Amino acid sequence: MEPNTQQQEPNASLPAPVALTRRPPQDLEAEQAVLGALLHSGFPAAAGHRFFAETLETGLRAEDYHRLAHATIHRAICALHEAQQPVDPITVTDELTRRGQLVGVGGPGYVHACAQAAPAAEGPHYAEIVRDKSFRRSAIETAQRITECAYSGEGDESEVRQQITELVAGAPGLRQAPPTVNDLYPDYMRKLEKIQNGA
Repeated sequence: MEPNTQQQEPNASLPAPVALTRRPPQDLEAEQAVLGALLHSGFPAAAGHRFFAETLETGLRAEDYHRLAHATIHRAICALHEAQQPVDPITVTDELTRRGQLVGVGGPGYVHACAQAAPAAEGPHYAEIVRDKSFRRSAIETAQRITECAYSGEGDESEVRQQITELVAGAPGLRQAPPTVNDLYPDYMRKLEKIQNGA
């Protein structure tokens, strides 16, 4: 009887990739703290009103929150601010009620709980934490897309380069996308020619 030389099929029950089984980067307490700082400092007469602007100037967006309820509260806060209305737990609760979103975020009790999460002066610090976690989640998602694109062989290498560029451009503190190879190549060639000409 001839030995079985066929290779066994890969085990279909192999564990999922690590990125799919681990908890995504998040800090829900920091998210609450940011909202608390905004709710404390959003009234123009508040002693820490300047921290409201400093918190938003970090570049924090509603999309940076991991918990959907926190993003909803943030949007309500920004809507009141843009309308030049005072921001505090009561006005935000009213705005959420008007939008039909109050129950979805946990009711007025949750808005007031967020207001107690942190002093206004700590807002910018916690906002940077929330942005950092958001970037890390985005990096994981982009890395997964790049991996899938590379394995599948679909599209071309410019798509992979574009996704890598977008990933780097999303880093906290980086205000614009880094230059691509196509941007740098002409200048590189000019410098190379000067060197070859004895410069």
